[in-house]
Amino acid sequence: MESFIQPYVSDLKNFYQAFLDLLSEIDINPTTLKVMLINRINPRFFNSLIRLKINNELDDETLKLFAKTDIVLFKSTRYRKAAAYNLINAYLKKGKEGLKSEMIAQCRNDIELAFWQSVNNASNSSCFHYIFFEKNCQEMGLADLKKLIPMKQFSQEKEHIIPIDLLKLDNEIEIQKLGFEDKKDLENYIDTYGNLISLEKPLNSKASDKDLYGKDEIYKESRIPFNRRFNVKGFNKKVLIEMNNAMREWLIDTFFKDFVAH
Repeated sequence: MESFIQPYVSDLKNFYQAFLDLLSEIDINPTTLKVMLINRINPRFFNSLIRLKINNELDDETLKLFAKTDIVLFKSTRYRKAAAYNLINAYLKKGKEGLKSEMIAQCRNDIELAFWQSVNNASNSSCFHYIFFEKNCQEMGLADLKKLIPMKQFSQEKEHIIPIDLLKLDNEIEIQKLGFEDKKDLENYIDTYGNLISLEKPLNSKASDKDLYGKDEIYKESRIPFNRRFNVKGFNKKVLIEMNNAMREWLIDTFFKDFVAH
C-alpha cells in the first residue's frame, strides 16, 4: 500500500512547493506580479501553470500567454471553465508546445469579441488594468509596480477622463466644446478605452468630479509615468478616438498577435 500511495504523496508535495515558488516570484518578477495581482488570473489555469512550473517550463512568455488566454476565455467573453481546466490534458499529451497551440485554438473564435470588449466596453472590462499596464507602463520596473500594490492588494481604479457627471448635468455647451455633437454622441464614447486611465484609488476619488483642468494637477500626483505625462488639458473627442484606434491596433499587432496570426 505504501508503495502505491508514495508517488501520489510525492506529486502532491511537488505541486504544493511549485505553487509556493510561483507565488514567491510575485516579489521578484514583474511579469508574475502583473499576471497574478493585476490580471488576477482565473484559478482554473493553476493546474497547468503548476505542472509547467514543476517541470521548469514556465517562462515569462508562457505566463503572458496564460494571461491573454484568461482574458479571452473569462474576462472578455463567455465564462469557459471547461476549456481552461482541460488545458492540462493538452500539456500531458503534447507537452508545452501542444499546450500553447491548444490555448491559441481555444481563443481563436472569441478574439474579435475580446477586441471589442477591451476597446468599446473597457469601463466594464475586468482586464482593463492589465492591458493598460502592458501597453502604457513597460517603463515601470518591479519596484515601481510594487509601490502600487501595498500588501499585495491591487487598488487601482478606472478613471473617466471626461467625467460621467458631464452626462448627468446634460450641459450641451460643455459637451460640444469637447468635440461631441450632443449628449448621445458622448454616451457612445464615455465608457470606451480612450476615455479611461488606471489611477490610484485616492487620486481617483479626488479627480472624479473635476473638469479637465482640475484633473491635470491630480494626474501629476500619480506614481504612473503615463498618467503624469498625459495631456488632459488638451483632451477631446478627437484624442479619445485616436486612443481607441491605437489600442485596437496594438491589440491586433502586438498583444493578441499569436491568436490573430493563426
